[in-house]
Amino acid sequence: MRNGFIVALATVLILSLPLAAGAAPSSPPAQAPPSGVAGTAGERPLVEVDDLLKAPEKHQGALRVRGMVRKVFAKEQRLGLLDARYANCCSTPCETEKLLPVAWAGEMPRVRALVLISGDIQRRDGKMEFVATGIEPAAPAGGTSK
Repeated sequence: MRNGFIVALATVLILSLPLAAGAAPSSPPAQAPPSGVAGTAGERPLVEVDDLLKAPEKHQGALRVRGMVRKVFAKEQRLGLLDARYANCCSTPCETEKLLPVAWAGEMPRVRALVLISGDIQRRDGKMEFVATGIEPAAPAGGTSK
C-alpha cells in the first residue's frame, strides 16, 4: 500500500512540473474537418475550377470554388465559371475554355466578376453541375496564361 502511495505521489509531482515551470499544458493541434464535411464557409475546402473539373470524384460534399464568371444565363438560373487563375488572360472567351456549370437561384453576379461559390457537386440529367448555396466576391488568384 505504501509503495502505491509513493508511486501515485511521484506521478502527480512529475506531471505537475511543466505547470509549475510556467509551461502551458500541451494539447493536440487543431485539425481541419475532413473533406466533404459541411460547416461554415471557412471550414469548407477551397477548390479551383480546373481541379474540380479534372477530378470531380475527389471533391464530394460541401466545398468552395473560386473562379471568374464567364457566362450568365439568368432565365435558366445558371452560370459558367472559369478557373480564377485565367482571369487576366484575355477579355474574350476562348473556344477551349472549360467552364464549371453552376446552378444558382439568387441574384446573378456580373460577367468577369471574381467570386467564391459555396455549394456541392450534383448530377442532374446525367450531367455534373455545381449547385451553389452562396456567392461572394473573391480576391484575385495568381493569373497565368493558357
